Amino acid sequence: MARIYGSATRVCVWLGCTTAQMQPAFELIDAIVSRASSTVTNRAELPNPTSECWSALDIFFSAAWFNRLWVIQEVHSHACTVFCGEYEIRWKDIVLVSRLLLELSTTNDLPTACLAHIMNAIAVLNINSGGQDSATSGIFDRFRHFNCTDQRDKVYALLSFPPLCKLQPPIQPDYSKSVAEVFEEATVRIFTSCQNLSLLSSLEHDCAINEEWPSWVPRWDRSRTTQILHNYASGRAQLSLPRIKYRPKVLTSEGIRISRFSWCGVVIGGEVDKAADNKFKMDPLKQPFQEWLSKYLPKITHSTNPLLLSIAMTLTVGLDLKSNCPPLDLSQFRLDFLAYLTAILPSLDMLGTTQHLSQLLVAEGLAGNLPNFYGAAIRGCGNKRFFCTQNGAFGIGPRAAQAGDHIVLLYGSNAPCVLRTKGPYYQFVGECYLHQHMHGEAIKMAAEELLAIEEFEIR
Repeated sequence: MARIYGSATRVCVWLGCTTAQMQPAFELIDAIVSRASSTVTNRAELPNPTSECWSALDIFFSAAWFNRLWVIQEVHSHACTVFCGEYEIRWKDIVLVSRLLLELSTTNDLPTACLAHIMNAIAVLNINSGGQDSATSGIFDRFRHFNCTDQRDKVYALLSFPPLCKLQPPIQPDYSKSVAEVFEEATVRIFTSCQNLSLLSSLEHDCAINEEWPSWVPRWDRSRTTQILHNYASGRAQLSLPRIKYRPKVLTSEGIRISRFSWCGVVIGGEVDKAADNKFKMDPLKQPFQEWLSKYLPKITHSTNPLLLSIAMTLTVGLDLKSNCPPLDLSQFRLDFLAYLTAILPSLDMLGTTQHLSQLLVAEGLAGNLPNFYGAAIRGCGNKRFFCTQNGAFGIGPRAAQAGDHIVLLYGSNAPCVLRTKGPYYQFVGECYLHQHMHGEAIKMAAEELLAIEEFEIR
């Protein structure tokens, strides 16, 4: 397939026949493209959110073609034209419309119905723009929700795209292998070729880990329900490289044991229930956060206590609403957190060790933007658990985590990892956010012989 499309001079895509319901979508696409050629299209130039053109656009982007994995080769680095009935649209115009919708979606100015289906088009255009996708793990996650008949094609259909096409030696499709064997081969090849373990960020287990699948091999045949941690590269500090050995189903890696879970909270829901007036009717973060917070609020003795910022950063896994790491304005970020904190505490007297401190923090919170902080927090915490460690630290970890699990920094990893003892070996549970250890601090401590370097056999 790669050779066939690689020699093509022009590609035509047929989406199917059009209907009367879809016609407003083509008129909207034409309007956006014509305006974008002269000025920047903004919300004021677009139809009202209740207009029928948005539901028509949703029908257009929900065409089966946008959900098929193999078709990304059709538009990758080609002059591509999309046909739908008698309508003809350049692929680059679909790219333009998709980007605009994604940009405007961040301001909540568009109906959400038409946004769900554009994400596949966005995924395709990201790989289509010169193939500039440097994060190997990102390419698998970007397309894991695309459809294919054979799940082995979750790997094989992407082999002709950067950076997978640069792997040496290249992965050769072999349909005699099982899905698990194909995913395992790809995982090991990427570890060794890319000289880092960032692919572990793709891992997400159910609350009960599947014993029949290597715990360190991602399941790209399943959709994700949690946000991947930012590329902290904490295990690659000081240019450290992965120190791994491999045999079938077993990954052995050197790492640094940081601590152990002493407590785990409940799994935090990732969906927000809103009332008709768009206000929160049920906050899935509130109860787990209150339970966890009660362990640390008594330690806050003054308004500038750094513990406040550590708690806030943990809630959002170190990001602000626009995914800046660290938040661009830490002072405002802290105020946004105080706004949320004062809104969810059952008693504001809990906020500080004295009534004066509580009143001071409440007053500061009035200058905060609660929705901004909450949006970042629910995105960062959804389907994860709060935890405390035996040495008094705290963080947010994977939903499969349990009390007694180990926090380990594997050399070459993206973030601290959660490992579980399983007899003589370990299971990989997932990555976690541990505020004091997101930038290679454990590696520095090991160099100073404050922590020991160990070997972990992971199955």
